[in-house]
Amino acid sequence: MKKIIFAKMNNLQKVIITFYFSFWVTGSFAQSELPLNNTISLSYSKRMLADTNFHSSIRPFIFNYPKDNMISTCDSGANIHLSSTPILTVLPIIAHTQKPSIISTYGLHLTGNILKKFSLGIDLYGGYFSLSNNNLLKVDSLSTLPHFTNHFNLNEKSIRFFDINGYLNYSPNHIFTFSIGKGKQFWGNGYRSLFLSDNTNPYPYLKATVSAWKIKYVWLVSFLQGRFFYDTVTTHWQSKYTASHFLSWHLTKWFNLNLFESVVWRGRDTAGIRNLDVNYLNPIIFYRPVEFSLGSPDNVIMGGGFNINILKKITIYNQFIFDEFKLAEIKSGNGWWGNKYGWQTGIKFFWKKLFFRSEYNYVRPFTYSHKTSLEAYGAWRQPLAHPLGANFDEYLLTVIYKKGKHMIRLFTSNSRHGISSDFNAGDNIFRPYNDNNNEYGNTMLQGDISKVYIASLSYGYDFSDQNFFQFVSGIQLTKTNKKTGLFFFVGIKTNFMNYYMEDYLK
Repeated sequence: MKKIIFAKMNNLQKVIITFYFSFWVTGSFAQSELPLNNTISLSYSKRMLADTNFHSSIRPFIFNYPKDNMISTCDSGANIHLSSTPILTVLPIIAHTQKPSIISTYGLHLTGNILKKFSLGIDLYGGYFSLSNNNLLKVDSLSTLPHFTNHFNLNEKSIRFFDINGYLNYSPNHIFTFSIGKGKQFWGNGYRSLFLSDNTNPYPYLKATVSAWKIKYVWLVSFLQGRFFYDTVTTHWQSKYTASHFLSWHLTKWFNLNLFESVVWRGRDTAGIRNLDVNYLNPIIFYRPVEFSLGSPDNVIMGGGFNINILKKITIYNQFIFDEFKLAEIKSGNGWWGNKYGWQTGIKFFWKKLFFRSEYNYVRPFTYSHKTSLEAYGAWRQPLAHPLGANFDEYLLTVIYKKGKHMIRLFTSNSRHGISSDFNAGDNIFRPYNDNNNEYGNTMLQGDISKVYIASLSYGYDFSDQNFFQFVSGIQLTKTNKKTGLFFFVGIKTNFMNYYMEDYLK
């Protein structure tokens, strides 16, 4: 009888009932999230490779936070544990062809565990950016400060902002974790991700994570904002949403398979207010059949990948993204615009005190784009996956030597990006794919090719054992086509989120 009743329920009712009974399962301690920062993650990655059941492609990592990891802690007899770490960055930058600039942030990072089942994290932070004229013009034209926020004060010389991010996790047992928060996610093993990266500004989200046997599964609903990129009348931000799935499955101790899908839809359609579409809130369905059955104009992205771990020291990783394609059109070789796909391949390994990563990314024209910018796979005019959007290839190399509290990092990036000129080359994912495009004859890197080469050598010294405070200095060479920039930087920083400094040193 119970099976018959459950079968008659619609998808949304099944989700509500499942979530409701999950809250009554007793179990384990709540766990905290490791800050989404490459420097901190590196300290844990070597130990994670030794754990054959750890899912390294789902970040931020979940872990038990010992009290001595933080600057200050507070305990009470009521099973409440709170910890705090200052957020501080003071990074002066000197360029040989520009005026000196500075990137600075300040604030407080709080984490806590409450009643053994709840964990929370809060980032209260502000910033002062004195940037080059090119970066100030970019922020002004995009109406957003990339990676940080779209709420800021901009004048002729600097940018000031303040923001609050955080999460609240509820873990009723070892299997389920339910989360609500504002922040970023990263799905993949690379420096970049073609599925979901931390390239955009932080966003509100709902998340459910299931960990059972050799499987980890994430259901994520994101609340985003966008604009009609080519609409000069509509200047305010508008609501858009994504609902995403990610499955990581350890088929063996050395081979991991992962599957990804996401659907993007706007909050206001031609009929009026749409908001959340309950058809996409089922955490276990595939969206492409649902989207077809609804006759929907929404944008669906699908993909898959695998990781191979060798000797608990080496990881070979791959991602394949499919936005839209027809096998017959691919075989014909006519350059149909709708063959939208991309792939990533990379290798990373640890050898004693040395870390090495080599990565290649390739995304064809028009991938991630849709009929309007509000269905494109991006938010705040920033791609949700790779920062270059589409119609590009990129090679990355990272070498890090770390001994004790000392770290030397070499980073190089070599990218080619086909840019639109007299026709839509498919590079800008926020431009409608049917706007001045060619039906056939599209090729990789079509349009005007922009070549960017970045080489950065830096030195860091950890003030704390957990890499939260770090002295950093270095030099970066940036060459864009025939224009070359040389930048020197020195200062201190707290590793509470990824900055992607190379984006601001151009």
